[in-house]
Amino acid sequence: MIFSLDGKPLYGAQESSPTLDLTARIAEKTPILHADLNGISLCDLAIETPTFNKTDLTDMHFKNCIFLGSEFLNCLAHNTRFTNCFFYKCAFPKCYFRDLRFKECIFIKCKFDDTHFSGADFHDCCLSKCSFDTTNLAQATFRSTIDKCPIQDLYNTHEILKMVISEQTLENGITPRIEHCKFENTTLTATHFTKTHILTSQFEKALLHGTRLTRCRLEQVSFINLQILNTIFDRSTFDACTLQDSTYSESSFQHCKFLKPVIKNTNFTTCDFTRSKLTVGIIGVPENSQPPQHNVFTQFKNCFFKNSKIENCTLFKTSFQTCDLRASHFSGCSLQSVQFQTALAANISFSNCQLFQAQFGNCKFAFAKFNPFCSHHNSHFSNCDLTHAIFPANLQDIHIHGDCDISNLSQYLPPAPPALTLPPVPPLPPANAQEEEDQEMDMAAPDGANLPEVPEIPDLSELLRLPDWPLSRDLD
Repeated sequence: MIFSLDGKPLYGAQESSPTLDLTARIAEKTPILHADLNGISLCDLAIETPTFNKTDLTDMHFKNCIFLGSEFLNCLAHNTRFTNCFFYKCAFPKCYFRDLRFKECIFIKCKFDDTHFSGADFHDCCLSKCSFDTTNLAQATFRSTIDKCPIQDLYNTHEILKMVISEQTLENGITPRIEHCKFENTTLTATHFTKTHILTSQFEKALLHGTRLTRCRLEQVSFINLQILNTIFDRSTFDACTLQDSTYSESSFQHCKFLKPVIKNTNFTTCDFTRSKLTVGIIGVPENSQPPQHNVFTQFKNCFFKNSKIENCTLFKTSFQTCDLRASHFSGCSLQSVQFQTALAANISFSNCQLFQAQFGNCKFAFAKFNPFCSHHNSHFSNCDLTHAIFPANLQDIHIHGDCDISNLSQYLPPAPPALTLPPVPPLPPANAQEEEDQEMDMAAPDGANLPEVPEIPDLSELLRLPDWPLSRDLD
């Protein structure tokens, strides 16, 4: 006998077939202890508040099952599959899961605390109000390929779902996403998020190593006190996200969009922001906050910003140290106590920016351009290469000192207006047909051209001679 739920055998001897299809609801709270469910298939099963304690779920397949308040304690699962399952207020404490596959599953208010995942695959799943506390996610995958989870058949099969899901929610559909979830003290190693929608979630005191987010959308997500190493954010969008008290090392943000970001007391080392875009963001903290010991709130060190755009952002006590800012563009920004140290910034441009006590030291600013709508308030350039740089016409609040190369330094001059060109005058129409014919002949034969010979008119005087009539005749 492998296991029983209410004291009765669920099926016969151990040598019986391990395939079991049930259409039932297990309402008893009898725990399943020390059971071996290896290779069993459960279909259309509703499990309400049982406890799986030290249960082996290896090679099992759960399809169209509902778990309400279930607890998996110290369970072991390898190569286990969950297809179109629904989990509500379930807990998985101290479980070890390897190569689990969740497809089109929904998790609501579940707890994955102190759980170890190795090779878990969450395919088109929805996780809402779940917690990952002291969880180890190694080689896990979160990916979304559909617009809505197929919950209709499961809803029609199990009436008990009406107690959890409203008809309006069912009508609107449940999209694959991660929402209102908390990842605290979580380790994410080689975890991949592909086209995943993460919103109103929090990553706190977590470690991300070798993690990759590809074409993901993150809305109102907080990254607080994180250690991020060798992580790739590829073509992802950060909307109203907060990056605070964290360290990012050797990570990439290529082609990413940051909309209304808040970046505070965060260090970026050897990170790549090539062709990224930051819009209407706050980098640093407000003036009334106490600065840290190093007097810089946010630091970018050895980072790449080539061809990046920073628009309508406020940068306060932010440092760019040995960064590559070539061909980057700052537009409509307020730079307060910002430091550029040993930066490569050829062809950098500033448009409609306000610079307050900005420090530029040992920077390569060749061909840099500050348009005339930029205002400088006590800006300092020290030991900089300003070859062919263009500054505003008013240099009163700009201090250039030290060993600066100011060869061909020029002040901005407004571009000359384009030359006025009159449109060609069309020819006047001919007055009559004869003039039109003469004009065509003139165009066909310009001045100096060989005109065809006109045939000579013969002298008709001989033909028109009258006979010599006598002046008078004899009438005799």
